[in-house]
Amino acid sequence: MTRIFFLSLVTLFLPFCEASITLADTTEDVQENPFAMSLEQLMQVEITGATLTEKSLKNVPAAVTVFTREEISRLGMDYLHELLNLVPGYQSQRYSDMSTGSNYSSRGRRQGANSREVLLLLDGRPMNDPRTGGPISGKRLPLGQIDRVEIIRGPGSAIYGSNAFTGVINVITIKNENKAAISAGTDNHQEGELHLSHQSGDWHSRLYAHGAYDRGQDYTVHDTFSASSITTTDPSQGGDIDLAIGHNNTLLSLSHSQTNTDDFYTFELLSNGFNSNKSRDTLLTLEQSWNWHKDLATHLLIGHRESDVWFNSQITQAGSLVLISDPPSSDPLLAQSIVKSNAQYLQFHNDWTLDKNSSIQGGLEWRHEAETEARAYNNFDLAELTALMNGETASPVSYYGNFDHFTQIGSEEDRNVLGIYAQYQRPLWQHAELTMGARYDKYSDINGILSPRLAVVQQLTAIHTLKLLYGEAFRAPTLAETGLLNNPLQVGNPDLDHETIQTWDLIWMAQWQKLGLNLGWLHNRINNPIAQEIVNGINTYTNLDKKETSQGVEMEANLQVSPQWLLRATFTRLTELPDSAFREADTLGSFMINYEKNAWNFNLVGIYHSEREMLSDNTHLTLNDYWLLNSKLRYRYNKNWQFFVQAKNLLDEEYQTTAQGNGLVEGIANRGRELGVGVIWKF
Repeated sequence: MTRIFFLSLVTLFLPFCEASITLADTTEDVQENPFAMSLEQLMQVEITGATLTEKSLKNVPAAVTVFTREEISRLGMDYLHELLNLVPGYQSQRYSDMSTGSNYSSRGRRQGANSREVLLLLDGRPMNDPRTGGPISGKRLPLGQIDRVEIIRGPGSAIYGSNAFTGVINVITIKNENKAAISAGTDNHQEGELHLSHQSGDWHSRLYAHGAYDRGQDYTVHDTFSASSITTTDPSQGGDIDLAIGHNNTLLSLSHSQTNTDDFYTFELLSNGFNSNKSRDTLLTLEQSWNWHKDLATHLLIGHRESDVWFNSQITQAGSLVLISDPPSSDPLLAQSIVKSNAQYLQFHNDWTLDKNSSIQGGLEWRHEAETEARAYNNFDLAELTALMNGETASPVSYYGNFDHFTQIGSEEDRNVLGIYAQYQRPLWQHAELTMGARYDKYSDINGILSPRLAVVQQLTAIHTLKLLYGEAFRAPTLAETGLLNNPLQVGNPDLDHETIQTWDLIWMAQWQKLGLNLGWLHNRINNPIAQEIVNGINTYTNLDKKETSQGVEMEANLQVSPQWLLRATFTRLTELPDSAFREADTLGSFMINYEKNAWNFNLVGIYHSEREMLSDNTHLTLNDYWLLNSKLRYRYNKNWQFFVQAKNLLDEEYQTTAQGNGLVEGIANRGRELGVGVIWKF
């Protein structure tokens, strides 16, 4: 139904587009010509996520990589998690909770399958799950929705609070465009996308719709319930809708996404025909802006989010419970689980310009997070099995033979969060800018925490810039980390406290007419780190009684060889990582070659990740390093029509990524070569 609904929506709207829509902005200098912006002009692209004010790459007090809409459109990529591999310090990889799931990290810090340490914002709205703290389960953010994305490395809690621990991803969506796109490819891949925008007087509206279906690829992997191999697949379907209606400075927005997957791994376990996942997320927000006078502005956001996940998983091998069940049964333990959570937001932000060079920003955020339902419907009593495995009882496990009985798998608790922040920006001395600020967060279930920041940006010459950055951040334990119950594979720890990080960055930037270079050194110290440990074969969480440090270097370079040729390269070397970061690659790299000639554009991207390790039966298993190549050839027939051919994993590289648990004897299999063709119509 999801596939039919979203793909039909895109198709059905097309006949009415010209009659009902005001034409989008036809300014083509930047959007239609890839090299209309010189590298020097790209340095002036607006960046707002680091300070909540307009900055450029040269003067923003943060380590930032920015991609514009046109840069993204050249790439042979479809989703945000793929793009992150082109950013210094960032790496993304497939994980084993569901086939469409990918986690990502900034600077080698990731504990757990969810990317809890990086805050994701969509037009200023938080997109992290209120229960897990990471991105919405299984959701893949389409690149076709993005007008600009600012990928920040380093702490952001001084503005955003928890989850902005090692990075912030600030996505700004396309607002004024009327466009439809359809593509198809191998594995029966089908995808459709639609942008609509309209303005009438003081009223304005926009709609983005996206739907995708994929039959999946075949993988021959080790069976998790026997010593033999098994073939599994990873079919998926899903879609997104983003609707906004505004009047003057008032905006009402509704975002909805849904993803369905079958087979493949569910929590690192295989069961073809039974394993499945479905995730659904809905966010409703109301925003109001006031411009009291030219020097003072206020922005208010009120929001409500509902996030639901359903998953089926086989947990034990057939026959493994026959001796401990009552009545005895050789059936495997099966679970049909549902987890629901919600959150309410209130954000109040003020921007006060003191003079042409100085300003103050400040405000508050209130948030209520709740796990509203966490249940597993089992054919055996899951709570009794967990108690038996933990030595808490010797009683047999009840066998029901159906899914009428449920076990609570989460504490179903809630909490309130209040954050207050302030920031001051002013010149420090000649050609130097100072940014200082702090935020205090108080949780109803843990202690309060203060997160300061201090930054100096020195323009040495017209070419050279030096940045010295210091920031502290924290990450509060999530409801999933503290409240997971009655699970033979993983349990929560209600006594967890927040973890904190102190980060130093020293960045040198140079911008010549055709060459841009960015070189940075980083140092992190994590206090009271939350770590995932395996005790008696069961994953749990704990605060380590020690400090963890990491440091490294990051490089980004852009070279415009000629009006036709553009080269880009990144390199990251994490020279020191804590022992707990063995699942992360310590060396990362990427390159991009782009050639533009008249109506043709060719793009080739290469991504490198060094060796990683994972646990297998409490032993470290090393996974090989790998290179991936993606490519895209685009032809602009005219200003309204484009055609493209793209290839992902062009060389059909067989590679594996790390599992979070301890039970697999090999890494997670990833997709082979994917080919696709598509057409884009702007109207």
